[in-house]
Amino acid sequence: MVKSLNERLIAAKKPRARLTDNESLLADLKQEFERTSTARDTAAGESIDFALSEDDRETSACNAARCERTAKALCAEIAELESIIEEHRNSEARQKVEAERSAAISERDILAKRFAVRVPDLVKEFISLMIEVKANEQRLIASGAKALNAEFEARGIPGSGYMGPTPVPTFASMKIPQFSGSGRVWPVSESEWVALKSKLQVHIPAETIQ
Repeated sequence: MVKSLNERLIAAKKPRARLTDNESLLADLKQEFERTSTARDTAAGESIDFALSEDDRETSACNAARCERTAKALCAEIAELESIIEEHRNSEARQKVEAERSAAISERDILAKRFAVRVPDLVKEFISLMIEVKANEQRLIASGAKALNAEFEARGIPGSGYMGPTPVPTFASMKIPQFSGSGRVWPVSESEWVALKSKLQVHIPAETIQ
């Protein structure tokens, strides 16, 4: 059964009213306001039409007054409903912002856990590999082999270290921060180099120490 505008207005003012229902009701109220305003203007014109009988003019005047009251009531309801809709929209917007904020923090927590688990091992593996690359580079030099080091060979970088007018950044020269603290773990210090050399059991000439 189709509800009247009055019934829909009562429902619209309840806390659980749906935004879409209220927006639909607002459109219908505005349409009814336009219809009532037109009827009021027509009746008001007829109320002063001397060509009509006195009774007809009186009836038109009554209709015009009734339509005017209805138009004013509709105008008040439209203003109140617009306020309800605006508040509802703002509430939904706040809820979406809060939901996005919570989702972003949850995503951050997941990434932080992955970072804490993966990065230390990745950095350790990277440093071990780079030490071996440096050691091999010195071995190539000592053997007289005119060959690119392992990083340049893998990346297709010319021996000049340039690709175009600018030098190519290398992994060997990058700076890696200490996971916990303000220091850094790469490039390594002399003492760290000796310790890593011993741990990896590779031949690392002293001149390779940075």
